[in-house]
Amino acid sequence: KRIDSLKEILSKWVTLVEAQIDKVENLDYSIILRLRYLEQMSYEDIAKKIFVSLATVRRWNRLAIYEFQKANGYPD
Repeated sequence: KRIDSLKEILSKWVTLVEAQIDKVENLDYSIILRLRYLEQMSYEDIAKKIFVSLATVRRWNRLAIYEFQKANGYPD
């Protein structure tokens, strides 16, 4: 029962994070956030999956986090 309860809590958190990611207007940034933090993919795997350089993934991730915070009212 405890595991089922924990799964339910985790599912609610994932739903909450997905809703927050949806507030990020830039589609590339939201994809990066989903792949990195929900799918737990490495920067290298993300770069291969979306056909951009590793440097671009790292840059977009940094910008995506900023946009995520701004879209969800987190302080700078």
